[in-house]
Amino acid sequence: MNFDTRVDVRSYHAEVRQQMEAIADPYPFVTSRAVALRRMPGGVTSQVDRETAARLLVEQTHTLATEEEVERYHAQCAEQRQRIQETEQRLMSYRMFLPTAAPMATPVKKKEKE
Repeated sequence: MNFDTRVDVRSYHAEVRQQMEAIADPYPFVTSRAVALRRMPGGVTSQVDRETAARLLVEQTHTLATEEEVERYHAQCAEQRQRIQETEQRLMSYRMFLPTAAPMATPVKKKEKE
């Protein structure tokens, strides 16, 4: 679909429905394409719902991800998860534990004058 000209809404939604029917996975992976008009860099893989994937395919801003791109996505997620866990552990080791407060001394009563 060419978005440089006016778009017929009915045909747009018909194409989206057609793409939705063609996608078997309920949450497919898509990879962005470089689009200079929208200043999109391209090459970013994401997991989206079927309707969003169909819309992105019709708008020609994304393609369905290949197995290699999906594997790379999972590897990047695992790497980020590992870095986050390491950072959390490092921050926990910096945590300061304050000693418990000493028991308060009982006040000394003044002797009354007789």
